[in-house]
Amino acid sequence: MFCINLRTTKKLLKDLEFDAGIYHNGALIHENGNKKHGFQINNSKEIVDKILSSYPDALIAVESNDILYSNFDAEKLWPGTSYTLTESNFSEIEDEKADKIIVVVSFLSDMKKYEIFLSEDLYIIIIEI
Repeated sequence: MFCINLRTTKKLLKDLEFDAGIYHNGALIHENGNKKHGFQINNSKEIVDKILSSYPDALIAVESNDILYSNFDAEKLWPGTSYTLTESNFSEIEDEKADKIIVVVSFLSDMKKYEIFLSEDLYIIIIEI
């Protein structure tokens, strides 16, 4: 079973039983309800801090521990999505690993300005909303 994230899978497939799931493009693997493997972002708070320092109005969401933290009304982009509206500095993810960091952009050209915040093991993808 492949789905975008664990939160969505639990909601959409609550009546189905399955042994394993692969989430976030393979970055998170659950087997029998337990995290089996993952490639999480260790310094997520540091990355978010750097982005907000350069772009204070950036709309950011962070998926961590099966919770979506967002500094904007995430339900406007993803109707029906449960999320936690964060403190302005994302203090909730201090010392936490993240499965993904989402920065909302309107134009492809806007993505380029965020590339400088990525380490070699991170990448940017376009998700059409």
